[in-house]
Amino acid sequence: LSAGSEGGPKTILFKTNTDWEVSVTQNSGADPSGWIKVSPLYGKAGDVLLTVDISENTSETARSAEIKVTAGSARQSFAVSQDAFVPLLTFPDPESGGGIVSLEAAAGSVVFNFTVNTIWRASVIDAASGKEASWLSVTPLSGSAGSVQLSISAAENTSSLVRTATLTVSAGSAKKSVSISQDFKRPLSVVDISSSVQRLADMQVRRLSHILIVNGNDDY
Repeated sequence: LSAGSEGGPKTILFKTNTDWEVSVTQNSGADPSGWIKVSPLYGKAGDVLLTVDISENTSETARSAEIKVTAGSARQSFAVSQDAFVPLLTFPDPESGGGIVSLEAAAGSVVFNFTVNTIWRASVIDAASGKEASWLSVTPLSGSAGSVQLSISAAENTSSLVRTATLTVSAGSAKKSVSISQDFKRPLSVVDISSSVQRLADMQVRRLSHILIVNGNDDY
């Protein structure tokens, strides 16, 4: 009998001409008494249908056991195996902007979405210090399986440098990261326009000098 990590019911059909009983022994992984339930565990001669309920395997280790049916001196064994749980963590496609989160210099926030099939945790590490990024706030920092929406908020960047951090999400053995970058506040540029104003004034004077007043007439 084999089962995926999600588990589920299985059946065993056998025939015996005497009283019988069932035992379950461990081969590998967890104690089978915690993840295999067999019913019934004993009975009389005849056609017998055993129900084997296999619990979900939430660990990343495969497990196996053996179900033994004993009827007098006769014995029959049935192997049971179950796949390991595989954590899945999906970030947005980098080509669609999922590889980096960009923030303006002003204080603000963005939303980052991902999907996961198990419990998860997030951390944000500043690239310059290698420590937790105090200028960033990410909520929530942990959760359960499903579609997750993170809110990433940044304080205003008053420095003259771009600052970066790495957001890492871990779900079991699965781990993915995304870079967060915040622009710096650029000072306003002051442009001297005095020379341009003077040129415009000179052009106006030259244009006026072409106005002709002839014999007191108002003809131009």
